[in-house]
Amino acid sequence: MIAIWLFVLSTVTSSNIYMMCYYYSIWDQRKSILYLLIGVLSVTYLPGIALGLFSTRAYANDVVYVPALDQCILASQTAPTKAFWGCLLAFDVVAIIIGLVNSLDRPYKHRTDVVQSLQRDGAAWFVGIALLRVINFVLGIVMPSTEVLLLAFNAWALINVTLTRLVLRVEELKNPSVESVRVWNLESDMFELRQYSSAPKTSDAR
Repeated sequence: MIAIWLFVLSTVTSSNIYMMCYYYSIWDQRKSILYLLIGVLSVTYLPGIALGLFSTRAYANDVVYVPALDQCILASQTAPTKAFWGCLLAFDVVAIIIGLVNSLDRPYKHRTDVVQSLQRDGAAWFVGIALLRVINFVLGIVMPSTEVLLLAFNAWALINVTLTRLVLRVEELKNPSVESVRVWNLESDMFELRQYSSAPKTSDAR
């Protein structure tokens, strides 16, 4: 159980550190934004880490092994665990607000320019991650304790996949001139070679 919680804390912390660095870059690397993001991350994640460790100790007495399922389930869910999900969600909400303010702060002529700015900054990906956090938070409160771990594993996987797609998109925008790699296909290349070899040869004019 301790290993699971450490894995959870490491993945969610690393993902939000990346989000913090990304927002710092799109805000033209302003020191005030960096200090704000570090402050928000500290305010939300230091209590989250403490709540996560406290929940781990509480879960040690609530984990029950079910031979029919060959797995462990939680007999009950503690209040600190629900607060832990809320701490993770709080940073995502603040990050989205910062991104929205950044888009509105830029000079624009039409309203569509704001939408294009949000799309360019990857707002859809951040909103998607925040929605997954909301689903995780809400279902973590209303679902039975026996199904909480199943929910958490699926939510973490979706969040990591979404964040990975965001990272790939950002790197693609950084290197727009990278050429695509041509994969050699034996059948298509042999067909082209046969077509070339069967073409009539023209003799050079003398």
